[in-house]
Amino acid sequence: ISSVERHRVFFARRSLFVIASVAFLLWGRAALDRFQILDPLKRWTASALDASFSLGGLDISVGGVGGAVVVLLLTWLLARSVRFLLREEILPRVDVPVGTGHSIVAVIDYLIWGLGLLSSAAAAGLNTTQLTVVFGALGVGIGFGLQNIVGNFVSGLILIFERPIKVGDRIETSEHFGVVTGIGIRASIIQKFDGSEVVVPNSDLVAKELVNWTRSDMTRRIDVKLRTDLGSDPRRVLEILRAVAEEHPRTLRQPTPSAFMTGFGESSLEFRLLVWVGVDDFLSVSSELNIRVNEELAKAGIRIPVPERDVTVRSTDAESERRAAASLGAGHRSEP
Repeated sequence: ISSVERHRVFFARRSLFVIASVAFLLWGRAALDRFQILDPLKRWTASALDASFSLGGLDISVGGVGGAVVVLLLTWLLARSVRFLLREEILPRVDVPVGTGHSIVAVIDYLIWGLGLLSSAAAAGLNTTQLTVVFGALGVGIGFGLQNIVGNFVSGLILIFERPIKVGDRIETSEHFGVVTGIGIRASIIQKFDGSEVVVPNSDLVAKELVNWTRSDMTRRIDVKLRTDLGSDPRRVLEILRAVAEEHPRTLRQPTPSAFMTGFGESSLEFRLLVWVGVDDFLSVSSELNIRVNEELAKAGIRIPVPERDVTVRSTDAESERRAAASLGAGHRSEP
């Protein structure tokens, strides 16, 4: 299996651990039997497991607690194994949209843990009445202090099933801009383009507005705005802008690049160039287009006006006094 080949070291270590554990248990059992300790130990263990105690009106046995712990451990192992098989073997061989695999893994993981929790409750010896008491206590706890946790959990389910965002999407919130790298039970992870990772509660992603740049496709529009002198030929400027966009190898032909004259400024003509590119090429192509537009306009003798500003230099009172003293001294020296 390809996954076994990729994780050969991991499987080798785990196999050695399992073999060593089984060998130790067999040796321990044989040693206890040899010293005639095994049968008394079994009787003591059985009596200890039969012991019970009451907790909030619930009768719980030590053996039931041990069984519940074992069931939870097996549930954890099963969930981890299923996740590994889905991610490493099954989903890579199935043609599914980007991010859908993560949703499938999350849903199956939730189902396994839900069945595991119910099984552990049954192993602990809880009946229907006792489970009602437990769920009632959980409801009180939710009402007093777990509203945010439950809200984030429900929001996580909404993100998984409704899929307004998915793993791999580039999203922008009011505070963050980056790539979704994980959608968890309580929170999601956004890796920002500066390398940092932000943990955002799922409820914020559901209840607040966000921009998903890649939900439907992997393209993005570049908007180049510029101004030229009033005496420039608008048709010539538009011709240069279209030529620059069409000649670039990474601009998309559909939608077609387009250029417009958008109006008049105080001392300029205003233009816009609209070009579609792949989302990964946005920054680099935007920079290259700006450079090419500037070069082609310069070749055509078309100027980009620079705003003129009047600058008034005001001297301080100390400087005025020094200048006055200097002038007075010069006047005294010039007297005969």
